[in-house]
Amino acid sequence: TSFVGREDDITSVAGAVEKGPLVTLTGVGGVGKTRLALEVASRLEEQFDDGACFCELAPLDDGSAVSHAVAAALRLQQQQGLGIEATVIEFLRTHTLLLVVDNCEHVLPAAARLVDQIVRHCPHVVVLATSREALGVEGERILSVPPLPVEDATTLFTERARAGRPDFDLDHEPV
Repeated sequence: TSFVGREDDITSVAGAVEKGPLVTLTGVGGVGKTRLALEVASRLEEQFDDGACFCELAPLDDGSAVSHAVAAALRLQQQQGLGIEATVIEFLRTHTLLLVVDNCEHVLPAAARLVDQIVRHCPHVVVLATSREALGVEGERILSVPPLPVEDATTLFTERARAGRPDFDLDHEPV
């Protein structure tokens, strides 16, 4: 889908990512944290030798699966003799990567624990997290994502409405 507005936010987030090692985008649900993170990752992935990787935590029922979700996003299988978290850390230790970890809020303690280990032991990995609240990890840069300005929100709404109904006319439809 198209990306509407937020050029200043992209600049801020990209600058924070370049300073690494952990940037967390916070804000209310639905404000656009994920879409902003994906846009920044898309624009910056070539700066990382191993690109960018997106890990979605929203489907998880509890924190016990956070390391498994990250391993799956990285297409890793647990190494013999290592736990899944150690497998992830051992892999990332030798890679230069932007890791986007999305929707941390409902598994916050487990996500924070794994991200903390990544930040401590994987010097060439930058984590860009999204959460309704900060992870609380040392070195974390927290950037609050505000709602879109009315003009951009109207443009976005109209685009999405037309995707479902091509004849949608903002001037003649109840919103």
